[in-house]
Amino acid sequence: MPPGATGPRRILDRYLRRTSLRLRLMSSGREVTYKLGQKVRPRADAASS
Repeated sequence: MPPGATGPRRILDRYLRRTSLRLRLMSSGREVTYKLGQKVRPRADAASS
């Protein structure tokens, strides 16, 4: 592994129905982290940069 890289992680995503929210569980060994994220889609009529 490259210097500074971490070992393997287990990732489990759970999506909340009828929302754009995701709860992500990440674990490696004894460390467990949860992240709540929201997917925001660009509007079709929005100008691109």
